[in-house]
Amino acid sequence: MLKVVWSELSLQRIEEICEYIEMDSINASIEFANKIFGKEELLKSNPKIGRIVPDYGNEEYRQIIIGNYRLVYRLIGKLILIHTVRHCKQNGIIE
Repeated sequence: MLKVVWSELSLQRIEEICEYIEMDSINASIEFANKIFGKEELLKSNPKIGRIVPDYGNEEYRQIIIGNYRLVYRLIGKLILIHTVRHCKQNGIIE
């Protein structure tokens, strides 16, 4: 079975995004976090569901679009490493 690991950067970004959303709505912030973390099971069952990140061009790096955000992850054998969560308007994936 595949294992999903969330990088420190990805968790930090999720926290920042949730804090920003929370300024308008606590419920929307919770809903966003649930959507993001809910993708873990989807990735475990179908790790190649995300499309290749176009601005990186490496098949190991994939992304899932969630609203205005993209969850960027990398397949490493039986490991799915969640690199970051970024606004779709931001370029690049490596920080």
